[in-house]
Amino acid sequence: MPGHPKLRGPLTVKEAVKLTKARKVDKGWRANCPCDPDHKDLLKIDKNSEGALLVYCHGRCSFYLITRTLREQRDQSLICA
Repeated sequence: MPGHPKLRGPLTVKEAVKLTKARKVDKGWRANCPCDPDHKDLLKIDKNSEGALLVYCHGRCSFYLITRTLREQRDQSLICA
């Protein structure tokens, strides 16, 4: 559904936390990386001063790969809903 309005736009922090089932830590959240099942609790999720999503995998998955994977999961869940 290319024209579906909910399938567009950047991934939000709230969506990333929900999709990864992240847990709250001191500043931000921690979760398993969605790109590699062996990367347990290696994903750090936070937001910058403007509220934009920041993700970092200590297993060295790229920002692009992480956000693409999460967007695909989000969009798939909206299509199936």
